[in-house]
Amino acid sequence: MINQLKGMIYGFIVGDALGVPVEFKPRGTFEVNDMIGYGTYDLPPGTWSDDSSLLLCTIEHMNENSTLDDLMQKFADFDYRNYMTPFGETFDIGITTHEACQNFEYLKRSATDCGLSGEYDNGNGSLMRIAPIVKKTLDLPIEDKYRVVSDYSKLTHGHERSIMGCMIYILVLEALLSNIYKSDLINHVQIQLEELGKDYSDYYRIFNGLKILHIDEIRSTGYVVDTLEAVLYCYLNHETYQEGVFAAINLGGDTDTIGALTGALFGVTSGYIAEIDKYKSRLANLEKIESIVEWYSDKR
Repeated sequence: MINQLKGMIYGFIVGDALGVPVEFKPRGTFEVNDMIGYGTYDLPPGTWSDDSSLLLCTIEHMNENSTLDDLMQKFADFDYRNYMTPFGETFDIGITTHEACQNFEYLKRSATDCGLSGEYDNGNGSLMRIAPIVKKTLDLPIEDKYRVVSDYSKLTHGHERSIMGCMIYILVLEALLSNIYKSDLINHVQIQLEELGKDYSDYYRIFNGLKILHIDEIRSTGYVVDTLEAVLYCYLNHETYQEGVFAAINLGGDTDTIGALTGALFGVTSGYIAEIDKYKSRLANLEKIESIVEWYSDKR
């Protein structure tokens, strides 16, 4: 499992960095097949975004065995004080996440009361950072899994749709860590959701032929449902890390998040492999990343 967890995290961060230069670009206007830079944000190759910053904050919190308030403080420090960034400057943060950080920083709300829960607060800002908590949820009963996922999502995103998106992704990661075959993956997750007994109908396409949809039917926006569909579509339809992650990025739109989340799935499946390692060495602030990730992946 150590190699799988290491593959998951580095697969995520590399996928993020591969997608950053083309974030927001429309599908069909570009093609990425290597690590590039100086695109959307005019930053060098290997630059990672808020996706990895908040993911690394979450890992550091887990390494420290600290409270959710401590984790929310890290998020606020990222937002306001350039914490956990590739070059000492925060250059990208989602609106809902920023507003949640405001609730913590200025209104002094408790961590799980900071997240927004309106209909239009269903971006992918909690989904993008949820992966590390799979270490907490893996051996729990389904109701306890959901409680943990909900608490972590609600730091920034408190709507049930966002929480369910995180739950589905965690169940996918758990299945892959348990070596469930890709062909059985979706059915395995659905059985657990039925046991949980909560509404997951917003994600109906995932459980009703997502893999065989035409690529034009896959949306790659920052909406949590679109993001999760795009990630699973690319994972189910490709066999290798490079194929899947570049396919995800070339969907356009929210390329860093979709690339990162897809990369994590392939990283769990393959473990930490040469395909990931060759890009990892080019990541910005790599020493900082390694100091956090190695402790996380080695400690069970």
